[in-house]
Amino acid sequence: MDSLLPKARRFRLLMRIGWILGIGLMVLVLLGVLLVAGLALESRWEETRTERYLLARGETLIPPAPAPIPDDQNFFVDPVWDELVDLVETPNETGTQLAPRLPKGQRQLDGLQRPLTETERATLAAEFPEFAALLAQKNRNGSRKAWKQAEKNTPSARSRAAEFILALQTPPTPVLSRLEELTLRPNAQLLFSSEGLASSMEQNHYLLNAASLLQYRALAKMETGDREGACQDVVTILKLAEHMGSQPLLIFQIVRGALAQIALTVIDQGIQNQVWIATELTQLLQAQIACALERHRLEHGEYPERLEELLPSDFSELPADGVPLQPVQYRKTKEGTFTLWSVGWNETDEGGTPGKTRSEGDWVWGKYFR
Repeated sequence: MDSLLPKARRFRLLMRIGWILGIGLMVLVLLGVLLVAGLALESRWEETRTERYLLARGETLIPPAPAPIPDDQNFFVDPVWDELVDLVETPNETGTQLAPRLPKGQRQLDGLQRPLTETERATLAAEFPEFAALLAQKNRNGSRKAWKQAEKNTPSARSRAAEFILALQTPPTPVLSRLEELTLRPNAQLLFSSEGLASSMEQNHYLLNAASLLQYRALAKMETGDREGACQDVVTILKLAEHMGSQPLLIFQIVRGALAQIALTVIDQGIQNQVWIATELTQLLQAQIACALERHRLEHGEYPERLEELLPSDFSELPADGVPLQPVQYRKTKEGTFTLWSVGWNETDEGGTPGKTRSEGDWVWGKYFR
């Protein structure tokens, strides 16, 4: 009996220690809750005080809704995009979800990745027997694989790969051409709701596919001597990036960065191969300025009144270009967009009016090659 007393005492001691630790832990949790509540109240008080201060100054606390964009000026208003925002309730594993009415494989944009028919594959295999194995794989990344396969090969092999890529991209050409036409529109405003956000993710997917096709088509055009066509494809990719930069969510900015990187890859390849001439370099310089203007719009809510407002954050001095060499010209339009141009071969500043031929008019961003 005496041997049990020490054990009982130890047990009671441990129980007391446990109670003390438990009470201490509860006190710590309570203090943490009170601290968080205090910080929240302080934050709310500061927010209220700042709100009253701004209202007293006549400031607008809720940013105005973006002005509606006319359909004919909106990159995202077109039947190819309408198919992604035409949403219906679709059953899934947990119930229903909103999804495009047309499933994948039946949309116009699916033409970007339309698989070759057996007849098309046989025709290409007969014309390009060195790529027969690649065609047999039925791989949708055929352009990339063909280019990588010939990139470090002989000039004749690269030339053949370029011809193969241009032939391989015949099926998606109509969709690419339509997207290229849409990039001429000055604005882009996605048509989606929170319920239809998934469809906007699909828009990103299609844009990245289009940019990848344009990338290898531009590389192929450079290899075959179509320098102007290659530059136009690069400008199209940059315009896609510019349109994505005006969208409200972070994911669109990430896609914009990816598109810009694709364009820079082709630009760098052209510089290494020394294929660009003055007119193409003008378009690429104007693309750089257009991106700086877009960054200004994102930060300040509108485009600058003068290019000098981009100094020195984007440029140490205003870029010079044109014939003769002089600062690039800029005008903010009444619609809130801009016109950017360089003086062309006629050495006359025509106020941002493009000509009908290469020797006429100004070199205007987004219009010179059209």
